[in-house]
Amino acid sequence: TVVNPGIVNPGPDIKVFFQNVQGLIPFGELKNEHPLLDTAKSGELRLYLSDRKIDIAVLNETWLKKSVLDSEILPSSQYQIFRKDRCNRTHPPDPTNPSKFRRNGGGVLIAVRNDLKLTCKEIKLGGGAEISAVEFTTPTGSKFIICTCYRVGTLGADNHDSIVGSLRDMLRRRRLSKIFLMGDFNLNSISWGDLTADTQIERTFIDSFTDLGLSQCVNHPTHRGGRLLDIVLTNAVQTISDLKVLDEDSACRSDHFPIEFNIKINVGKNKPKKRTSYNFKTANWEGLNYDLCHSNWDAMLLCTEPEEGWSRFKSRLFQLADLHIKKATVKTDGQDPWFDSECHDLWRKKNKLRAKAKRTGGDEDMLKFSLARKNLKKLIAKKMRENLCVSDGSNLITKKFWSYVKSASTSSRIPEFVGYQGV
Repeated sequence: TVVNPGIVNPGPDIKVFFQNVQGLIPFGELKNEHPLLDTAKSGELRLYLSDRKIDIAVLNETWLKKSVLDSEILPSSQYQIFRKDRCNRTHPPDPTNPSKFRRNGGGVLIAVRNDLKLTCKEIKLGGGAEISAVEFTTPTGSKFIICTCYRVGTLGADNHDSIVGSLRDMLRRRRLSKIFLMGDFNLNSISWGDLTADTQIERTFIDSFTDLGLSQCVNHPTHRGGRLLDIVLTNAVQTISDLKVLDEDSACRSDHFPIEFNIKINVGKNKPKKRTSYNFKTANWEGLNYDLCHSNWDAMLLCTEPEEGWSRFKSRLFQLADLHIKKATVKTDGQDPWFDSECHDLWRKKNKLRAKAKRTGGDEDMLKFSLARKNLKKLIAKKMRENLCVSDGSNLITKKFWSYVKSASTSSRIPEFVGYQGV
């Protein structure tokens, strides 16, 4: 029987991204209870997810701690995050072999775009393993599960039993659900073609996956060392399409390669909200300047309290801005406010140089790629810093207004204070 999946599942597929990112905080911050986020690396990852229009992003080895907010990792306006950071419950120490236990590191994360027409519910799982799962329900009532697991390679039978027990419990309670499990299982000696392995623990995993009806879909190495460590398992192979292992550093720096694939499930997206914004390219600056100079500031500002004076000044300013600056309707797509054409252009340039360096293998091309990547990280950090210091909200004077003040004065910088008749 020949089946056309486009008829069975019309509409757009769900685009899934997976990678062991090898830490979203710097290695030197691992032991810090309140670590600093690696903003350059997380920014690079954000650019990738935005450029590739990823619907569901799944990460291993996040290295995060509870002091790091979800909104610091990915914009809350764009993604809903489900994560499990390493703790004693998910990664308990082995009393018989303390060297197996690493208190810091690990961690798993599932991020889902907010505009997908799906309802999401995190599945509660037992302890003993770094595993997380989210159940999705489509508008038609069909369900599927995205699950991820990070397994430290030195862990043995107890960890296996915890992982398989969680999977078995999920599938038993949700018999009709499709499941898509991905993670760095560190099962490096398994030959997935004929399902053989060198070690007993790996053979045990093969038997368990087979008993659960899960098939492994990745056929190429996913690690710099030439090993297949990151796998995608599912009980619905026919719904996976376009699975590919991407080049090293395609998304962010890691010794693990990213994996992308589509899930053939018809899920629509909510239309992006629209908002109005000043179109400064059409501004009548001369008219605005004239009206500001000829406003009766004495009547508005003299003998008023500072807060009342500020409110009156702001009201007059935006009244004149509305008069002399046209507004445009723009879509709110959840994009980071610091992401602009400069970031996008450098991102695309870096990707072209990376592809060329891989194709030629030349030292000069590799050096150009490395330099472009460093410049991109610096630019991301700069844009994010600037965004923290500037707001375009209606309660503050915009950066572009102050840019005009700067250009129309003899000062070389934006003033810290604005005075009127010596006040």
